[in-house]
Amino acid sequence: MTEQEALDLMIRETFQEKAEATAKIQRAQLSSCQLPTYFVGWRGWLDVREEYKKRKGAGFNLTEFHDAALKESAVPLPVLGQLLR
Repeated sequence: MTEQEALDLMIRETFQEKAEATAKIQRAQLSSCQLPTYFVGWRGWLDVREEYKKRKGAGFNLTEFHDAALKESAVPLPVLGQLLR
């Protein structure tokens, strides 16, 4: 993805102001190690959600999951998975 494509994506698809999107691109270029940690966190969140979904089976409700998970506040994802059991 080019820099312009990234700007267009952030402005058009995620509704960010141009200045904010530009700052994010600059931050990504200067500190590229931060971006993979977002991906790791996202994958961890999906893993916790999938385990919760398996436990709930047909009774799984995404809003219920989000409410339960966010109620636990800022905890590490492995701890969140344990708290939601």
